[in-house]
Amino acid sequence: MNSIIEEQLRKCKVADLSRYDAGSRTYDIPRYNQVRMVEGKSYVIRLDASLLKPNPGDAFHVNWNRGRLPISEAMLVEVGNVNGKAVYVYGIGYDLQADAPTQKAWDGWLPIERLTIIRSL
Repeated sequence: MNSIIEEQLRKCKVADLSRYDAGSRTYDIPRYNQVRMVEGKSYVIRLDASLLKPNPGDAFHVNWNRGRLPISEAMLVEVGNVNGKAVYVYGIGYDLQADAPTQKAWDGWLPIERLTIIRSL
């Protein structure tokens, strides 16, 4: 690694240098495995807490959903459209403990990197 880059990384408060090998002066960057969703398929998903109570600077819901927030932390969804890093879903709330859907319905866009697939149906 270039000494200037190494110096700058050491100044960062959030830099992760655990993958840096000083002997070979290389930094290993792991491959990111993105969640893959298929149009027309149904999933039980869990949403990141930042989707239910977004930060003031998070403009995703304003720009993509006109300010509408998801109704539940877990949802049973059918994928309507996949657009890059966002997915349009038709869904209903889901109670993971009872393993049953609730009566609350919601449709809108969700960022793929902020959801977890619990089960594919």
